[in-house]
Amino acid sequence: MRTYKALLDRSYSIKVNAENEDMAKELCEWFYGDITDDSTPEDRSKHRFSFGEIEMLINEATGVEVID
Repeated sequence: MRTYKALLDRSYSIKVNAENEDMAKELCEWFYGDITDDSTPEDRSKHRFSFGEIEMLINEATGVEVID
């Protein structure tokens, strides 16, 4: 059996309540990990935001290479 490195592209649609559009984008980048909300209650209170539904839009392997 060989070992491979695969490239996986994922895109999500995330509902976020935030003060403005720029903050909504930044908050998703900062606090959304691998399909989990990595923010703490303190983060949500400090930045005054909350996340709602998340929907995966794209889940596609775009390449693979042999590494062993």
